[in-house]
Amino acid sequence: RIRGRARLAAGRAEQARQLLDRVVTELDERGASDDRLAPGARLAYVRALSATGAFEEAVAAAERLLDGLAAVPDGHWLRGVCRREHARALRGAGRTADAAAEARRALAILEASLGPAHPHTREAAALLRAQ
Repeated sequence: RIRGRARLAAGRAEQARQLLDRVVTELDERGASDDRLAPGARLAYVRALSATGAFEEAVAAAERLLDGLAAVPDGHWLRGVCRREHARALRGAGRTADAAAEARRALAILEASLGPAHPHTREAAALLRAQ
């Protein structure tokens, strides 16, 4: 999981996507939705899909990720980050109205949970401005 995120951070998105695809498939096969590391791996997978231009797949993966956050409170920062990545995928898929609405939801969560100066919040605000 960590190797996939590291490859993504190093600009090797296709390698990260392949590795994270295997990780997510394994999580699905194990039924590991309650695995505490699953949201991070799934979020990295959404990012890798977006980074490789597979926006429709990223939208679907982000929606599965959000559906799997039942144990995470509504205003938790993790929900905001997941919504931000969902918005990024929607934008890439050309669904700009949906992307803007999701980016607004993400920004509201992140501002309330982390404050306006946090990097996650600033990234969500920049995504919204780019709409």
